[in-house]
Amino acid sequence: MDSPLMRARRRSTALAALAMFASAANAASIPGLYNTGVLDDLMLAAAGTADLHYLLVVSPDVNFPGPNAIVASPIAAGYWQPNNSTSQWIGPALIQGYPSGAATHAAGAYTYRLTFDLTGLDPLTASISGKWQADNSGTAIRLNGVSTGNTAGSYTPLFSFAISSGFVSGLNTLDFVVNNLSAGGANPTGLRVDSLVGTAAAVPAPAAGWLLGTGLLGVLGWRKHRR
Repeated sequence: MDSPLMRARRRSTALAALAMFASAANAASIPGLYNTGVLDDLMLAAAGTADLHYLLVVSPDVNFPGPNAIVASPIAAGYWQPNNSTSQWIGPALIQGYPSGAATHAAGAYTYRLTFDLTGLDPLTASISGKWQADNSGTAIRLNGVSTGNTAGSYTPLFSFAISSGFVSGLNTLDFVVNNLSAGGANPTGLRVDSLVGTAAAVPAPAAGWLLGTGLLGVLGWRKHRR
């Protein structure tokens, strides 16, 4: 006959297994979150190419209206934090050198948009974090058109941000708003996003939910029977 200790151990093992199953089923990375200036495989994109993931959806510069956001080279060396192996500066045009080289980009707000998909994930459990910097400054990060309260100063360093609410099912948009000040000559402007990651709980498949539910009911029924 089983001892109380053996029965207690079996109950604990069953509950732990169910908890591990639920955790594994729910944990998921949010797809479609990319740093600026990278390819789908996260390798660095070539200078002068259009960023595959970010669009310039608002530009006050009639000469560079978007929607392509261009991987910049050269950048404003000595002012902008150098590119690294995980992200690069993007802007309205290829050349963003300073004190000479860049176009006289118009002053105003430039908006760069990243779109990602939460299909199959629970938006109420979603969160993302990352770092960004801008020229002249980052005035807002908007999730689905709503400001998240995150800003960034000029050029350097990278400013951290985190967002834990405002997500919706399906497609979501993340807008980085960059303010460019006026200048009489070369006037580079650009955006850099790095360390962008996110997680959300997966929406359980019907079969997985049924198995989890029946497993829990079985454990509870077993415990009631033993009493």
